[in-house]
Amino acid sequence: MDKAIEYGEQYLAIERELKNRDGEASALNNLALFYGAKLLREKAIEYFQRAQALFRELKDRQAEALTFRNLGNLYVASTHLDKAVESYAGALPIYREIKDRQGEALTLGPLANAYSQLGRQDKAIEYFELALPINREFKNTGRESNNLNGLGNAYVQLGNYEKAIEYYEQELALARKMQAHPNFIGSLLDNIGDAYIGLGRNEKAIEYAQQALVIFRETARTDETHPLLILGDAFRAQGQYQQATQYDEQALRLAREIKNRLREGDALYNLMQDWNAQKKPTLAIFFGKQAINLYQTIRSEITSLDKQTQQSFVKSNEQTYRNLADLLIAQGRLPEAEQVIRMLKDEEYFEFIRRDQDNSPKSAKAQLTPEEQGHRKALQRNLRSDRPTGHRTRHIG
Repeated sequence: MDKAIEYGEQYLAIERELKNRDGEASALNNLALFYGAKLLREKAIEYFQRAQALFRELKDRQAEALTFRNLGNLYVASTHLDKAVESYAGALPIYREIKDRQGEALTLGPLANAYSQLGRQDKAIEYFELALPINREFKNTGRESNNLNGLGNAYVQLGNYEKAIEYYEQELALARKMQAHPNFIGSLLDNIGDAYIGLGRNEKAIEYAQQALVIFRETARTDETHPLLILGDAFRAQGQYQQATQYDEQALRLAREIKNRLREGDALYNLMQDWNAQKKPTLAIFFGKQAINLYQTIRSEITSLDKQTQQSFVKSNEQTYRNLADLLIAQGRLPEAEQVIRMLKDEEYFEFIRRDQDNSPKSAKAQLTPEEQGHRKALQRNLRSDRPTGHRTRHIG
């Protein structure tokens, strides 16, 4: 890949020297793809944006729409969901204008996924349902499968687990019939396990999550975090707290390694529950604070999105804030609990009574005590350690 970038830069220089705008745009686009493949996402974004400006100048609407989609994919990978939504939304009217139905479907699916991650399941279902008939029209069973999978995900988030399992099981049969990539089958197994957690059928959840984990460890390490979290939930529900903590620590370590902040927040929330179940409230509070501070950082980054979407993101993570506040109240730490609850207050009401951006619910962070600061340093050291995860967090306290 380094050679590809080197040759790509040479090709770009030649096209500029020849004043070939078409060739320059193509060279920039190719370099963006190369940089993206090396996970140099900021560089990839820069090159896609430069290519897009040229495509727009050349009135190449197809290429302009494709760069919007590519930018959206990069923003999703780096968890900048506000920019992802904007990018996909930029591609959609172009595809409709040039009557590219397949391009439209390829945009609708990722846009639905981005909204799902932001907690807007209503918007996710809307866009998945728009994509599904187009993919069926073109007999694209792979994309149809992805759309149905996304609908199952959305129904899980809405608490309709029976409907979600129905979608997932249909998709699992279709995927196996298509001889789909093992990673996709792993995702379906993972999702079914998640739905069984919602139904309280923990043995079934463990069965499906363990199957998914085996597949992901062979095909896609970045996807391991979710089945690990499912296993944490299932073992905790069965009262097997040590096993739950081990799985959740593995998930946290991997989420930080791959820089997936949403999964990191999930792992921190799970660890708050693990330690609370083991009657270690100090550690539970520490992990809860880490989780909401991460959510607050993301919250401060999505202020350009509409108010409903911003509120939905907070709502989708509200339980973490409330559980942390309850723990703090139970320990008699009332000022800290009040600070956490204040983060959930409606922004318009807050601005009306205080008008102090430094204390805005969007920008506030939970303050760590000196003891918790020590826990954080120990956690950072332990997560970098190669020791088995089950022995790490216990050394924090």
